[in-house]
Amino acid sequence: MTYIIVGGSSGLGRALAERFAAAGCELVLVSRDIRDTSPLANHLSIKYAVKVSPVAMDLNCSPLPFEAIDTILEEHLPLKGLLMPVGINTDNDVVGLGDRELEYISRVNYLSPCQLLNHYLPILEKSSGVIVGFGSVATARGRNKNAAYAAAKSALESYFESLAHYAANSGLSCQYYV
Repeated sequence: MTYIIVGGSSGLGRALAERFAAAGCELVLVSRDIRDTSPLANHLSIKYAVKVSPVAMDLNCSPLPFEAIDTILEEHLPLKGLLMPVGINTDNDVVGLGDRELEYISRVNYLSPCQLLNHYLPILEKSSGVIVGFGSVATARGRNKNAAYAAAKSALESYFESLAHYAANSGLSCQYYV
């Protein structure tokens, strides 16, 4: 079984990568900076004797370069899951944020995760796979800071709720954690 972990080079993504590799799963680790992801992939491959492939992908790109992941997946066992512990923010994230930063925060925290999910959904449906999203406590209530981030994560949570309804009568598992 192969799992894609988007945001797999640090924090929660890194911890998930360690856990899944220890369980014998093959991994495709996706992050912005291959300098972070490549050493982790090598470490996990050696430590757990599993295939772990790093992929550099900036979620701020439009359109997303799916072919980078798709090509790597051809060298792995069938895809079983997509885990997306992604999220990014800026110090300037307040109400009235400029258009460029608003689009950046929205794309990385909402649009790109949805596009990744939609791209791999047909494969994961066939394999009775799992899709896991991660939210933020920042969505609990509005505040001066983190306005765009909280809104994007709220939108992602709603999208995952719709996905759960869509997947209810299939073998697909949809999970969302805050």
